[in-house]
Amino acid sequence: MANIAGIKAEIDTDPLTRGYAGMTDAQVAADLMTAYREGPGSATAIRQYLSHETSRSNDGSDTVVTFIIQRLAQVAAMTPTTDGSDQTDPFGGTTLITNKMISAAVALQSIAVDNEFETPHSDSRLDTILSLLVSATVFKSADKTAILALTENTMTRAAELGLGKVEQGHVEESRAL
Repeated sequence: MANIAGIKAEIDTDPLTRGYAGMTDAQVAADLMTAYREGPGSATAIRQYLSHETSRSNDGSDTVVTFIIQRLAQVAAMTPTTDGSDQTDPFGGTTLITNKMISAAVALQSIAVDNEFETPHSDSRLDTILSLLVSATVFKSADKTAILALTENTMTRAAELGLGKVEQGHVEESRAL
């Protein structure tokens, strides 16, 4: 059921200057139901990607292919050094793991695994986290690109405002109020 009072408020105030006053009821309904607003990404989609995709480092000695989520957990479980020195690669490669890489693994776990996803694709924090994990050989650059794509999500203005499905008749009704 559409939120008629909410539709009226959106049309009357037109906070995004969409030009509702000059649109027909059908045009307003179509505009409100067009996905053009940036919405939150999907922690579920990221979690599924990490759980179902496999990876290994670029090092030739790392011959075991494991799920990315397992590799992430291995780095996240490492104890940061108190003196800031690097640690050996848990995957048998030659990459040295830094405290920043460990922190990045813990952060991605909290974002994707613990369902604390609030970071949009444009946020440089997520990009930095993923770059550090590529450096730590948790996954490859292609995985970083795929994960960032999962954070992109567009939504309708109606969904953003909780208006429900808006149809021409709802706009007509709201304008009559």
